[in-house]
Amino acid sequence: MKIYLAGGFRGTVDGMPWQHFVQHRASKPHIYLDPSTHPEMKAVDQYTLWDLAAVRSCDVVLAYMDVDNPAGWALALEIGYAYGLRKPVLLVDKKSEVDERFSRYFAMVREVCVEFSSLEAAIAYIDKFPS
Repeated sequence: MKIYLAGGFRGTVDGMPWQHFVQHRASKPHIYLDPSTHPEMKAVDQYTLWDLAAVRSCDVVLAYMDVDNPAGWALALEIGYAYGLRKPVLLVDKKSEVDERFSRYFAMVREVCVEFSSLEAAIAYIDKFPS
């Protein structure tokens, strides 16, 4: 299964980048489409095209709204695009837990996702899918 990892590049879980945490904790061998592995793409048009192509080619999107994500605009785009393509979107939204204003504005995005309270819970759900 191909999993697109949508979210900021700053977030960490257990001292490691959240993308690495997901890949190390999953018990099944999935293919991860991880935008953070392409730091050479500095131009907005380059990384936007790569991200959207990855969303098109994935089976599921795992979206992580980290507390340190400054705005979440790119994440909202990726989630909306995936939803438009009828891709399942699994969301862990830690920022809404601590920022009431953000939570109100991000509510529409959360409506189109399956929400999880933690990355661990989302990973356990993913591990139930066939690889």
